[in-house]
Amino acid sequence: MIYVSVAYEIVLSCRFVEEYYNEPNRGYGRNVTSVFTALKEENCQNPYGPAERQFDGNGSYGNGGAMRISPAALFSIKRKQEKADVNIAGCQTKIRNT
Repeated sequence: MIYVSVAYEIVLSCRFVEEYYNEPNRGYGRNVTSVFTALKEENCQNPYGPAERQFDGNGSYGNGGAMRISPAALFSIKRKQEKADVNIAGCQTKIRNT
């Protein structure tokens, strides 16, 4: 079973923030940049918090999760661990789109 720990999620969100600030003019939308700003201010301690607080607490309904989900399906195609694969899919999409 593959388990994604909270520590990994913090590291991953910090990497997203670091990459964004290395190249801030990539063309991300205002809502994504506000997530990166909040993550940076909070030292990435709550990786889901900034996205969860957007849109009156409903999170984002953007397509970022849809773009990240296909590799999870390809990874899971020959595996027989459905619960682990659902966990992978959830973690893939939750980091910014809650």
